[in-house]
Amino acid sequence: MSASDSAARKIIPSRTDDTDLREQVRVLSKDVKELGRMTKDALADKVDLAKSAAKDAVDAGREKAVGYRDQLADATRDKPMKSLLIAAGVGAVLGLILRRR
Repeated sequence: MSASDSAARKIIPSRTDDTDLREQVRVLSKDVKELGRMTKDALADKVDLAKSAAKDAVDAGREKAVGYRDQLADATRDKPMKSLLIAAGVGAVLGLILRRR
């Protein structure tokens, strides 16, 4: 076999090379699809965790707000005159602030 025959064989793909290439493309396509599915699943899991954490934070904030509201209601009921004077003072201060604007 001469050097030119060897060079021609390397340049012109054989049927086996074509079949191998098709198989490699098929395997690569399958791998890319699987990687996409895995990425989608991983992101879905992260989104679910974030939603759960946000819901927990909102619930905790709501519980705190209800607690503060209850404390304020108790304090108002226990000392109504003090609550009235505080409210009047806060109203007066806000009135002065807003008036200057």
